[in-house]
Order: sequence, then C-alpha cells, then structure tokens
Amino acid sequence: MPHAARPSHVPRHPVHVTVRVAPGMPSLRDGKVFPTVRRVLQRAARQFRQMFRIVEYSVQSNHVHLVVEAADQRELSRGMQGFGIRLAKNLNLRLERRGRVLSDRYHARTLRTPTQTLNALRYVRQNTHLHRRREGLRASWNPDPCSTAPDRARASLPEPASYLLGRARAAFS
Repeated sequence: MPHAARPSHVPRHPVHVTVRVAPGMPSLRDGKVFPTVRRVLQRAARQFRQMFRIVEYSVQSNHVHLVVEAADQRELSRGMQGFGIRLAKNLNLRLERRGRVLSDRYHARTLRTPTQTLNALRYVRQNTHLHRRREGLRASWNPDPCSTAPDRARASLPEPASYLLGRARAAFS
C-alpha cells in the first residue's frame, strides 16, 4: 500500500514523532538495550544540532517518542533517517543480531499551537505513567529514567529554538 505524502514542514513548528521497532525486538527499556538507545539519541542530537534537533524523548518498550525541530521538510526527513540508521546499527551490534530494527516509517504530528505543544511535551515526558494507568497498574509519578523528564537527561540535548517549544518547556518545568 502506498504511503501518503507527508505535509510540508514549517521550521517554527516542533514535531511530535513516534518510531516503532520491529516485532521480535527486545524491550527498548531493558537494561542491556536502553543505554545504547540513549547514546544514539544524544549523539544524533549533537551531530544534527543546526538543522535537526531532538529536544525531548521518551523510550517505551516497543517505540520511541521524540519532540524534534527541523529547518525544513528535507532536514526533518534526513534527521529521522539518520537517527533510524544509527539506532538500527547500534542495536544490532549491541544485541549481536542482524535484520530489521524499525517496523516502518515514523509517524509525525506537527505542533502548531501552544496548547498542542504543551500537551505533547507532557505526553512525552509522562508516557510511561500514562501507559501504566491505562493498563490498570499503579503509576509512580517519579521522573521516568528512560525519558527527558529528569533534568540531567535534558542537559545532554540542545535547547529548543522554536518559540512554541521554548514556551512549553518553560511552562512545564
């Protein structure tokens, strides 16, 4: 089935991106896997800093939520492609395996308003707690160590450049 073309990207709008891993992959939150995922996120954020920025993340068992900023549609696509390739290579090396790591294309949702941006930031930082509550489990509201909820995790990522994300981060902190 053909994919629909992605809408054009406006640099002033941050993007909430979801990337899913292929079936059969171990949990990305696993103690053997998460350090590799975190390292890939931090390196990608440092290398692509000018044209593509990973500003927030949350790693779940079978997917990763990102809040990113990009200079244009091409840089958003290239940044996500670079992140996906790095993640696949590093996880395959770490897990001593070969084959597909990501299940399909990433899903992107443009954040056009302050409310959308704040809600997305809240959703990304508190995603584990929200999943636990939906499953009927007790949710601890301590910062999720597999996300940018702890201040030390955000310190290794670039500051937001967009007005919307800067305001949302200031309001949420």
